[in-house]
Amino acid sequence: MLSNARTIDLYQQSLARFQQLGDQSSVALVLINLGFIAREQADYVRATDLYQQSLKLSQQLGFQLARCHNYLDLGWVAFMQGVGKPALGLEKPSHR
Repeated sequence: MLSNARTIDLYQQSLARFQQLGDQSSVALVLINLGFIAREQADYVRATDLYQQSLKLSQQLGFQLARCHNYLDLGWVAFMQGVGKPALGLEKPSHR
């Protein structure tokens, strides 16, 4: 199994190569994967940035599948940070 550092390095190499080739759909997908790694490392600021970059690109391309992934992943980042938990009934409201 690859280490996170090696995996990130390979994704970053892929990102650079896809950018050189002008393969914007693959760029969007690699950004999603890098965002996933950042999210799993609890680096929510970086994950959000990567997902937003991918979302912007996906919107420009009309790449619906990547857009769906980005919205889902941005939702997960928000959830992991506690945003929306009261609305889902996962925290009891304080009664004053």
